[in-house]
Amino acid sequence: MAPLARALRDRGARVLVVERRGYGSRDGLAPAATVAENVDDVVAVLDEAGVGRATVAGMSGGATVALAMAISHPERLIRAVAHEPAVGALVPALGELVRGALAAGGGAGLARALAGPGTWAALDAPVRDAVLARATLIERDAPAFLAFDPQLGPAVGERLVCTVGALSPPLRHRVAAALAHRTGAPVITVPGCAHLPQYDAPRTFADTIRAHAPLQETIR
Repeated sequence: MAPLARALRDRGARVLVVERRGYGSRDGLAPAATVAENVDDVVAVLDEAGVGRATVAGMSGGATVALAMAISHPERLIRAVAHEPAVGALVPALGELVRGALAAGGGAGLARALAGPGTWAALDAPVRDAVLARATLIERDAPAFLAFDPQLGPAVGERLVCTVGALSPPLRHRVAAALAHRTGAPVITVPGCAHLPQYDAPRTFADTIRAHAPLQETIR
């Protein structure tokens, strides 16, 4: 995440990074959190930092949390930027992809499937190793994201920006289009990246966030 955080700071943003339960410095033995509990964690970070409203940007599972925050805590948002969130309940084929990857290869298989073969192969070896080291956590968290069934409508779209990688497969573009249809939110295609813009194109993704969401406070 460091390259994206640096790129946002270079563009004048104050960046707060939220680690999901069990990741980074957080307790690796922590049980899986629901999407709502992940939102509560973001709100707690905002409260601790004395931030009333923020632009919340996330990728993959983090995008799901940003979307959920637009639904449950719009008063804490300037904008939610959601890059390819996990909304298998909205587009069942996405849920089928996740379940199939888990069945075939567990958390490591899901990480590879979500990244896509091109992105996965292009990642530096230390980054791949870091992702694979979290395979157990990825598998642990998958059921909560699979169960996420958002209540969507125009009010959500007032705070939401959907992004999708230009190099992502058609399924991801279908998901973005479905979110836009249900909420009226804009869909922005990010050049030069797929599911993981923080690795593929951090500066381009930072430019996208800056162009479409205010950066008085940015939390990721």
